[in-house]
Amino acid sequence: MIAYTNTLLDGAMMSQRYKAIYFSDFPADTSKQKSLTLAFGTKTKELYESVKNLSSAELRQLLRTDSYENIITAAKNGDLPLNTYCLRQLKQSLQQAREHQLQLPLAGMDNQPPLFDPVTVTFKGGAKEPFVRWYPYLQGYSPQFVEAILDKYSPDSKCILDPFSGTGTTIFTASQLNKKSYFCEINPVLQFITLTKIQIRQLGIADRWKLTDELLEVKQELKALDKFLADYGLHNSYQKTFGNSKFFDNEVYEQVLKLRVWLDEVALEKPLVSDLVAIAVLSALIPASRMKRAGDLRYKTTKEAQKPIPSLLEAISQNLLQMSRDIQDDVNGLQAKPLLITESIHSLAHIPYLEIDTIVTSPPYVNGTNYFRNTKIELWFLRCLTEKNDLTKFRAEALTAGINDVTVAKDTVENHPEVEKVVSLLEEHAYDSRIPRMIASYFSEITNAFQGIRQHLVNEATVAIDIGDSCYAGVHVPVDKLLSACLQDLGFVQHDSVHLRQRRSKGGMLLHQSLLVFKYRPQIPPFYIKTFISPWNVKWQQFKEKLPHQQNPFTKRNWGHPRHSLCSYPGKLKPAIAHH
Repeated sequence: MIAYTNTLLDGAMMSQRYKAIYFSDFPADTSKQKSLTLAFGTKTKELYESVKNLSSAELRQLLRTDSYENIITAAKNGDLPLNTYCLRQLKQSLQQAREHQLQLPLAGMDNQPPLFDPVTVTFKGGAKEPFVRWYPYLQGYSPQFVEAILDKYSPDSKCILDPFSGTGTTIFTASQLNKKSYFCEINPVLQFITLTKIQIRQLGIADRWKLTDELLEVKQELKALDKFLADYGLHNSYQKTFGNSKFFDNEVYEQVLKLRVWLDEVALEKPLVSDLVAIAVLSALIPASRMKRAGDLRYKTTKEAQKPIPSLLEAISQNLLQMSRDIQDDVNGLQAKPLLITESIHSLAHIPYLEIDTIVTSPPYVNGTNYFRNTKIELWFLRCLTEKNDLTKFRAEALTAGINDVTVAKDTVENHPEVEKVVSLLEEHAYDSRIPRMIASYFSEITNAFQGIRQHLVNEATVAIDIGDSCYAGVHVPVDKLLSACLQDLGFVQHDSVHLRQRRSKGGMLLHQSLLVFKYRPQIPPFYIKTFISPWNVKWQQFKEKLPHQQNPFTKRNWGHPRHSLCSYPGKLKPAIAHH
């Protein structure tokens, strides 16, 4: 009653402020509801300002417990209302941290706003943004995060590269700022979504309005889906790829096969409309299935499966309605068209110089996640998987970031000594022999990738990398520090390191997400890099100057026989060439 009266008094003087803290043991049915909400009044305004940008993991650290039950017990032992106990504990922990000058990785400790709002460094921060919300890419970050990086570290940037593009947040943000942008993306699902968005946002206003009208017309055709036959070819590839795995209920599976046939028919006359509807379908597949994407794609638990599954067709209809609104509201479109420069980052070493001055990217975290496996259902629907081995082929091309990515076919070159130390520890303690090989391969491959990337960088180029650390068998893998050590050997000088938010491993170890910022300062002059490092430039120079067609007798007009001068047409092949 006392706590309720205080809340009313505070509310009369000012608007109440709230902060939710997630607890896994909070008594609630869904993960979204498993949060303790703290109320801050006038007297605790300063405290609220100190903690408002902290993550749940950071707040639990200040409360000195990960258990909701422990907080209940502590509050009762102190004869305090729960809210009052939590606020006192937060205030005490913050004060102790300041007094003892503890280097806790907490934003807002000094009442100064953090450089990056913790929410913006996750997909959740941009989940409601137009175009971003078309497909839930949980490993992504928000447009605001990219804007903050560019504003802070590279305000004069002109040409931006994202070598691990995902759904294109970096390149779309750069493009809206009228900056040239390139990207790489090896996953066909993410590539398809990005290229479709680019195509749409390049349209003029009249064409976009026409497109939205067509989308709404097509939306009505969903009601007549039953008239279409199921795609037998897609069903056959499902069996060859997934075997007896059952990802959908029978009725939903039948709808998915019919949607594929319907989209093919729409594509005959309206290919762009068909692509848009395909994105709407991709976004609805997992929610309408027996699967759940929570970090990794997995089957729903027994408790999760008891909840009603959303209607596939209704979800697609809602997605199309939202997409049509985003297209209509996108008045300015894209200021500069982003370009897919190559699918694989490993191909960057073999293309002409791009003159990149800024990189903003987030490589795959080495956290065991199988990024292709997470999109296997969408890959199948887009006909990118036709047999079981196709998924393996995709993984072979991608950066080794999960245990299942480890193969003997991938050669691991000698790593940085700091990496070797961690690998040796993992070899002693890891429960799976693939884990140390995964870590070794990850740093070997990402170092090799940046060797190719640096060939396209101007001197003093800014490189901003969003990365998270890992833990296996109790061994901490400080990915940010190890990556920094590897890149500094390539001429990348660390300019800044920013703690973004805290996370926890499955074993409970406190982990963190960081932003590493480098300046590229090559050991050799930029002119040498531009002119000679690229294999393409070297071979072209050799062709022009050193190959036989530039030497006697082949430079003579009638070489091989005097009558060859009759072959005056310059594009005609001389008989003596074949003879020689």
